[in-house]
Amino acid sequence: MECGEGAVELASPHDPALIESWFPYRELSLIARADRRARDPKYAAHLWWARRPAGVFRAILLASGLADGTDPQAFWERFESPAPTLDGLRVEDPFGGGGTTALEASRLGATAIASDVDPLAVEIIGHQLALIAREELTKHGEALIAHLRKRVGDLFPASEDDWVPLHYFHLRAVSCNHCGEESHLYRDLVIARDHKRVGSVVRTSGLTAFCPECFRVHNLRSPDRKQLRCCGRVHSLYKGTYRGQSFTCPSCNSRSTHRQLQTGSAPRLLIAVEETAREQRSGRRIREPNADDQLAATRAAGRLRSRSNNLDIPQQSFDPERTDERPISYGVKLYKDAFSDRQLLLFGHAFSWLRGQSLDATTRRALTLGVSNALASNNLLCGYARDYGRLSSLFSVRGYSLPALSVELNPLHPFAGRGTLVRTMDRIYRSADEEVTRNTWDVSTNSAKKTRLTFDRTGCKSQAVRGPANRPRNGALRSDLCIFDPPYFDYIAYNELSEFYRAWHRFPALAGIPLMPVPGDEVQSFARHMAKCLKSMSRRQAAGRPMVFTFHSSSADAWKAVGAALDQADMYVTALWPVKTDTHMGHHSHDGNCEWDLVIACRPRVEARPARCPITANAWFSQLGSIGIGASDREGMRLAVEMAEMRFGTM
Repeated sequence: MECGEGAVELASPHDPALIESWFPYRELSLIARADRRARDPKYAAHLWWARRPAGVFRAILLASGLADGTDPQAFWERFESPAPTLDGLRVEDPFGGGGTTALEASRLGATAIASDVDPLAVEIIGHQLALIAREELTKHGEALIAHLRKRVGDLFPASEDDWVPLHYFHLRAVSCNHCGEESHLYRDLVIARDHKRVGSVVRTSGLTAFCPECFRVHNLRSPDRKQLRCCGRVHSLYKGTYRGQSFTCPSCNSRSTHRQLQTGSAPRLLIAVEETAREQRSGRRIREPNADDQLAATRAAGRLRSRSNNLDIPQQSFDPERTDERPISYGVKLYKDAFSDRQLLLFGHAFSWLRGQSLDATTRRALTLGVSNALASNNLLCGYARDYGRLSSLFSVRGYSLPALSVELNPLHPFAGRGTLVRTMDRIYRSADEEVTRNTWDVSTNSAKKTRLTFDRTGCKSQAVRGPANRPRNGALRSDLCIFDPPYFDYIAYNELSEFYRAWHRFPALAGIPLMPVPGDEVQSFARHMAKCLKSMSRRQAAGRPMVFTFHSSSADAWKAVGAALDQADMYVTALWPVKTDTHMGHHSHDGNCEWDLVIACRPRVEARPARCPITANAWFSQLGSIGIGASDREGMRLAVEMAEMRFGTM
């Protein structure tokens, strides 16, 4: 079947697809690396963990839908074209997650259906797929922020010289688990430094520190200072009461963990406030808290006590049945325990306003996600990147962290700050746009190039639904392509992270059991669950087309589980390709990370016959050596090939 401009052929049922013979994995790996700082406004609307690179999945969709023998030049022309190349096809992603498959399929003209057991994922995907009027969205979003300024704006008072607060720094006062003495927990005395690093904020001093006895704030000229003189003593700037994973009591010298101290529920002491000049976007100062700051905190506590029954604030506790005991092990047992009084007031007013307004469903969902996205940067578990002057939000390392120096953001700051409500709402406004800048491939120069694409998704019928991957087939509706990224064997329980948001959305329950290994029966339990999903998807997919999924792990057990799942689902592997999908940066990058996925195409055994596997990991290493493959990924690729060798088939 021909499809539009530049005439390429869609694969016919029962014929090989392009992905089963050719896939530009080296070029896509370079595109993914070039795109690592790219911001697609659709995907920036709300945090989701481990969202897959849009360019890689756009290529997987194209290569799965196009006929075998498609010319590479024609492939790349369609890759960088907004043309609806997959018009007429129905694409299913049963592990919807961050929505990459569904949105890229929709942008390619297909009708996409994404499902997930996590209702937060379904809300995010539904927003990404929706066609939204930006003007209407902005009007209501600005009305919401104006409402919040009126209700809680006075709780973030400006200084007398008109500097506006941005960050509030707190220490925890903990009681020793052995002697009972109360003291403060801190890693060192430094609040901020200015080493003139690229991307850091402009400061009025080189280093800001506090005295551990009187808590006076000192603004020092040199960022390289090692000592501080105060209270008649010389203090080492880089010594504290918390090192590694434990607190050392200054009184009895015994050591305690956050679990023993219940640090997350310990009293907080405000020690410093970072401000910006109201009319000056560069330059910051850090000062000691004043009477207005203390009064604002007292006022917030009283206001919350008197109005909490009228505000939309979750009262439930975190689910105690969890794979990661945090944040409960920190003493944060209720959802609301993770927030300060004024943060609870802000979000309570925001969610109450959203539920009380007469808004259409699309606008309400979009604005709710805008407020929801600010939850991760406005809670008591946020830290501070002191060399850059930025708040470090919760989940920046895909888990519940507990910083020694916690930071409270002014969520209504008009222009500065990472994660303010102004910023997260602006992301929602921009997500209404259908224009995106991303990297494509220039065949003439053999390199990535930036391209601006504007998609016409008028009449888009794609949708997101709640439900497990092994749900029953829906009547006569059949998918042409099933393309997905299942949870990995070495998993992070994203449902335990999304719980933090779901409580505020009022849908804490999952719509099914996530695909995760059961402790004590990891390989077989994962294989059984995945096999059920594969069988169900195969029944929902039209006959004669490949099913394609991505997977990575350096664990032999993980690849045994994948192989066993394919066996139980009676499927052959018909193609296997490596592609770089996680281009980690900063604290996300270490030698143990897998940064390469394996793209696996498979078919029911009734549609193929066994064949010799032509793939070798060494050939990949030779082809991809200049990009860089770590030890974990090399092992994962070898294990993937071993898995495929025993199950390889061809049309």
